[in-house]
Amino acid sequence: MKRMFIGILFLLGVALATNPSNEDHRNALQDEIYKIEGLKQGFVTDALSYAAFRQFTSVKSYYLFSFTEIQGVKVGFGAFGKVWIFTDKLINKL
Repeated sequence: MKRMFIGILFLLGVALATNPSNEDHRNALQDEIYKIEGLKQGFVTDALSYAAFRQFTSVKSYYLFSFTEIQGVKVGFGAFGKVWIFTDKLINKL
């Protein structure tokens, strides 16, 4: 029982220490947008439109994990140093 408790504490500590930063979320979102840009022609063609798009994104951190949101809709999840973007939700928001 004591080993399991120590293991759980260790796992929580690792999750806390490796929660992705806001910049990690924004970079993952940017990469995913560039991948699907062909589906939405010209959406992120210049720096001005991308800067405007970044204004509508936010990152909600819950210490052990975090979410990427666009206007309140969760389009990404981050944990253990990795960010996953939900492409189907992202396409619907673009």
